[in-house]
Amino acid sequence: MAQASNIQGDQNFQGNVSYNGTVNLPTGTVSNLQVLAGADVGYQKLQHVIHAVLAQDAGAATADQTRTVYIARAAGTVIGATISIDTAAVGNSTVDVDVLVSTAGGAFASVLTAAESIDSSTVVRTDTAATLSGTPALVVGDLVQIDIDATVGTGTLPQGICVDVTVAEQGT
Repeated sequence: MAQASNIQGDQNFQGNVSYNGTVNLPTGTVSNLQVLAGADVGYQKLQHVIHAVLAQDAGAATADQTRTVYIARAAGTVIGATISIDTAAVGNSTVDVDVLVSTAGGAFASVLTAAESIDSSTVVRTDTAATLSGTPALVVGDLVQIDIDATVGTGTLPQGICVDVTVAEQGT
């Protein structure tokens, strides 16, 4: 094996540089600035942010609903869940929203510290962030489900609920 050359100090090159072997760059060397706008980097090499949304009609009282909104195509993490409403609840009517994950065909389990409760104090058209339980990891094939549980009290239920679960998925 040939002995490696060592060049000390800063170097400036005018023109192209070609390598016949591999180049080992230190961690943190390449940033967004070094990637050309038209670089056409394959999706397999990028992290993806997905918004899985469940929205009910504006002007209609929130109804009980459970829906699978996402199937993991690569390893990833649930990085957030937000809820908004168009019209506030009146009286003591409430809506509980939960985000659940099923791994390998197993039972669905919540990824929140507790279901997020929407009531008459919830500000309309403003995101309410649910609290994640740790950093919920996903593997290929995991299912993400949103569960809405509406309870009519002495008033009316909120209207126009929208739940947005945000997932960061690794490249494949």
